[in-house]
Amino acid sequence: MAINNPLQKSEESIKLELLIADDDSTNRKLYKIFLGKEYNITLAKSGQECIALLETGFRPDHLLLDYRMFPLTGVDVLRYCHEQHIDATPIICSGTIDEVKTDLAATPYIEAKLFEKPVNPTELKEYLANASEEKEFKDFSDIGIEEVTEVTQSSYL
Repeated sequence: MAINNPLQKSEESIKLELLIADDDSTNRKLYKIFLGKEYNITLAKSGQECIALLETGFRPDHLLLDYRMFPLTGVDVLRYCHEQHIDATPIICSGTIDEVKTDLAATPYIEAKLFEKPVNPTELKEYLANASEEKEFKDFSDIGIEEVTEVTQSSYL
């Protein structure tokens, strides 16, 4: 008989959250297909829908945003995230990278990884994997030495 370990996470719970906002349904489907095995995917059809999800308290680990959404662009969503102190890895995809760079230059406090459309799935997966590792390390380092010591000591009692 298998022993149920409450500290052991299921494969589903280990996945990081990825919020994708793109007004093109084909792009949303493609992103979900090639990223769905590695991440819990939440889809938004617009910048407004993306912000509405964030207003519910949902906090993804990563944001994958189309730049050209109406009426709110991907950079508008990032401005909202900055104002609300939402710590998610920002990624913007666009066919017009120069336009995105100009928009981002107007808001120097916001940084985002840019991918030109059509997005190379392998490059996007590699970037997300590296960002996920960095995020997990940062989240662990934010725990603090007191908590780590306490957990370590209690495991030996």
